[in-house]
Amino acid sequence: MKKGTIGVILIIIVVILCLGGYFWYRNWKNEISKIPPTAPSDLVASQITATQIKLTWKDNSNNEIGFILYRDGEILAELSENKKTYLDTGRKPATSYYYQIKAYNLAGESDVVSYPVTTLNPPIKIWIEKIGVHENGEEGELGREYDWLGRPAKGEEFISMLIQDEKTTVQKEFHYSLHKDEVTSVNELVFDSKEVGDHLRLFVTSFEDDGGNTEQLIYKAMGEVATSGFDLPISVLFKLAGVDISGIFADIFADLFASGDDFMGSYGQDWNSSNDWGVGKYVDIGCPRENGHVGLRLWFRVECPVYDYALGK
Repeated sequence: MKKGTIGVILIIIVVILCLGGYFWYRNWKNEISKIPPTAPSDLVASQITATQIKLTWKDNSNNEIGFILYRDGEILAELSENKKTYLDTGRKPATSYYYQIKAYNLAGESDVVSYPVTTLNPPIKIWIEKIGVHENGEEGELGREYDWLGRPAKGEEFISMLIQDEKTTVQKEFHYSLHKDEVTSVNELVFDSKEVGDHLRLFVTSFEDDGGNTEQLIYKAMGEVATSGFDLPISVLFKLAGVDISGIFADIFADLFASGDDFMGSYGQDWNSSNDWGVGKYVDIGCPRENGHVGLRLWFRVECPVYDYALGK
């Protein structure tokens, strides 16, 4: 047989095989398209950041047109066939979500598989912007209200600060000599967490040091709170430290000093996910003294990069 004839025969055979394969594949696709797809499995929702969830699953079918992904009962996305991952962005931190996925084709839908997940807590920063006083503890102090040149005297203000988020406890102390109604810039980052705990607590208290020995008790009390990690109520902790107080954040340290005008006021807050960990700008927070007048003044801000807040001036 001539080589040309053999070549023609081989070409005809190849064409027949290709056509046969094509019609077999089309018939197979027609047949399996009449059967709903097998459900995907092993759906996992992984926490990537405070605002991102990565979804992965196993594709168990060979006849799906695509997948339908749900979040909290609402369609999140319609995905193409053979898809096995999806990144859900723009979620709210520390929030629970419920994901579901199913495969589908013209014959119907598969069973649904589900997976619940909670996003991570967000990063939080706290900046102390300014510290000031209205009264500085020198008012009414005979011989101390003015200096020897007749100028209003400065008060020696000690400010103790505790910040705790169930993971980290930060203790800061500031010391400033301030005139009445004086404000000083601080601009210090005092707390920086990549993932804040479930509760964020801030406690600040201040006294004016006139040399009294009893004033050093404040450091002992603050140290006890820092060491404890806020496992007990603050009022209990201060009592354990040997400091008698009448209430939390109000008349705290009322019996601490020999002279009542040494206490310059206190401030305390406890934030969590329900109030966005206190994110915002706090301007001129007045901390009342025992006489009801404002002693200490605070300017600070709580920042979170995943929240878009207009924090004001």
